[in-house]
Amino acid sequence: MEYLVFPFGKYKGVKIKDLPSTYIVLALEKYELPKELYYELYCTLLGRLTVYSGIHYLMQNKDEAAMLDFLNKKIESYEQL
Repeated sequence: MEYLVFPFGKYKGVKIKDLPSTYIVLALEKYELPKELYYELYCTLLGRLTVYSGIHYLMQNKDEAAMLDFLNKKIESYEQL
């Protein structure tokens, strides 16, 4: 079963990609989730952390062109979901 929306609780019916990161962490820690849902939440959170760390690195190095390219690629990947 593929999970596109969260199936229960406060955010029932909300797209996984639109869930707050804090709620994803809570769900991963608190609930016994089906493997597919756990994986989807985990990958969503990991993707957000990857984006943050990439932006942080590029900002430290003040490489604006690389940062814009990185952001554009991430936006394109989210639009394909």
